[in-house]
Amino acid sequence: MHRPPCLARCAAVSALALAAAVPASASAQGDSAPSAPTIDVGGGETRLHLRESFVGRLADSGIRVSLSGGARGVTLQRFPATGGELNTFTAQGSVTHRGTLTLRRGSRVVRLTAPRVTFGPTSSLSFRVRGERVTVLNLSTRTTSAIVVGATLVVPDAAVVFTSGGASVLNRALGTRTFRRSLRLGDASVRATPRDTVQLRGTTQLALEPAFAQAVTAAGASFGEVPPATVPAAGTLAFPIGRRSIVAPALQTGTVDHGGGVKFVRGASSISLTDPLVRFDATPTLAVRLNYQGDRVAIGDLTLGDARPVTSGGSFTVAGIRVALNANAARALNATLGTAFQPGTALGTLTIQGQTIQP
Repeated sequence: MHRPPCLARCAAVSALALAAAVPASASAQGDSAPSAPTIDVGGGETRLHLRESFVGRLADSGIRVSLSGGARGVTLQRFPATGGELNTFTAQGSVTHRGTLTLRRGSRVVRLTAPRVTFGPTSSLSFRVRGERVTVLNLSTRTTSAIVVGATLVVPDAAVVFTSGGASVLNRALGTRTFRRSLRLGDASVRATPRDTVQLRGTTQLALEPAFAQAVTAAGASFGEVPPATVPAAGTLAFPIGRRSIVAPALQTGTVDHGGGVKFVRGASSISLTDPLVRFDATPTLAVRLNYQGDRVAIGDLTLGDARPVTSGGSFTVAGIRVALNANAARALNATLGTAFQPGTALGTLTIQGQTIQP
């Protein structure tokens, strides 16, 4: 912790850190808020891994299983994803697929087509069966968020069991009592590749407005960086972009996650601001985590203006994203430093620069 030798450098860190004084209850959107962006699914697959006991149960009942229409596998069945949308944080949403699952018992045949996985309060796998959509299976997920692998969202470890309605439909179609409610089929995982979106790795820089820097410096603040954040130049903060960073080409949706942070000190008071999150949606914002814990708190409103990504050979750069303090951040700053900032006061300009990672 030190007093910076440069006015702008002090202001750069102080400006971000004072915004962290906004209480968590004042946040309009945390990590799991409904405004968290969704991605349009363009590819990937859902995998069903059948339990050995279930395969044996089918064999004992004289039921044979086959796949067609793009689906493949025996005990590990794979259904190609064709569309849908998923929330990038909670994984809530749905994924549609192609492929047909056919069950035969003697002369009786039932075909399950157009698989659709739905994630929500009750997650399920439904099919079209004889012209009607039937929720055949329930999914009990062991995770409440998607995992980013490359440019793919992965929802792992879902136990798959039959619904009462699904078991009844199959039993009637095949003339059997093999299926029952809560019978464990196996496990499922979903791998969803975004359509027309890219994952980023690189750095986001925040350059402070000179007028804002001067006002904050007058408060006599000091700071220290929380690694891996750096101060590459006077009046500029740099944050490394994290893995959970997926954006649409025109920035109409997506998030850019970051590591590092800032510790802000004025007199005997201190506060830490970490994990900055740039969120692109209908009302884009800059959010932070307060004192290393809890959901991130929105502290700034973003204006894209003419800012548009420039891509070349795998590089991705977007400059000129303006950041303005929101009402809660302005109040927190004024209460902490005795300043007179208003909502909409210019905080600075963001530049996102990195490499795109393809699936």
